[in-house]
Parts: sequence; C-alpha cells; structure tokens
Amino acid sequence: MKKHKGNLVAYLNPATRQAAVTLETGYTVKQIDVTKIIPNEKNFYSIEGIEEMANSLAVSDHMAPLEVVANGDGTYRLISGELCRIRRGEIDRADLPCHVLPAFTAKGSLTAEQMEMLSIIFANNYRQKTVSDQLSEMQRLEPIARVLYDEAKERGELADANGRTMK
Repeated sequence: MKKHKGNLVAYLNPATRQAAVTLETGYTVKQIDVTKIIPNEKNFYSIEGIEEMANSLAVSDHMAPLEVVANGDGTYRLISGELCRIRRGEIDRADLPCHVLPAFTAKGSLTAEQMEMLSIIFANNYRQKTVSDQLSEMQRLEPIARVLYDEAKERGELADANGRTMK
C-alpha cells in the first residue's frame, strides 16, 4: 500500500478543494479563556431546551467548539454554542475551543449587522424552537429578505409563475 504524503485536500476535485481551502482560511480555531467570551445581545433565542442539550453533551463529555467573533478589545462575542456546563461548574477548565469567525462586513446590500444576524439564525437552525422564537426569527429575517428581494429585482433576476422577468 502506498504511504500517504501531504495534505488530503490535494485529492479532492477542484470545486471541493476550493471549498476546503475557503473553510481553512475562513476562520481559525483557538483556545479562549471563558471569561473573555461575552453573550451576544443580538441573540434573541430563548434558553428553553439548552439545559437538555447541555445534559446530553455532558453524558459524552464532549464540548463542541463555540463560534465567536473578536470584539477588538481582547474579548469575543458569542455567535453559537453553549456555556451552560461552565456556568453550572461541570467543566473546570477556563480555556474552550472556539472557531474565531472573521469580523462581519457588509455584503451586497446587507449591512454587517444583518450578516451577523443571519449567522446567529443559521447557527441556531438545529434547535427545537418555541413559537415565540420562530416569530422573533421571522421578524428579523423579513427586512433581510426584503433587501435581498429588492436587490434581485433590480438585477432582473426574478421571474413570475410563467417564467417572465419581473420589473
């Protein structure tokens, strides 16, 4: 059997290779002191069900990496992940594995704040959401969807039910 030398990315097809390289350069993983991670005031989700998730993670003793964004002052804003087990005193280590996401920037017609909101919503996609959470999510997505709709309409990328371009 031939011994593998080098990076497995080299064996991927070009499209998958580019996605892997983007992922590699898109964020870094580092150990961050839990006292430097602050809650995100933009996160509107209730904590209902978080304790249950924390309990199931505690059984496996697995701590999934948190997703954070640097605030520029040595602290990090939490985008996704659970700190319940830390608050409950079940984990005594102060350093946690974190994916450090790049700072949010405007993209197209969306503001940096809207991009951060999308990231929070996508990161919480796996959760069982309360009706209140679902309504809050829709309230936050509506203005973003409106911006994207208007942008697509301006570019002539929308079509009606008959396939005719809408103006």
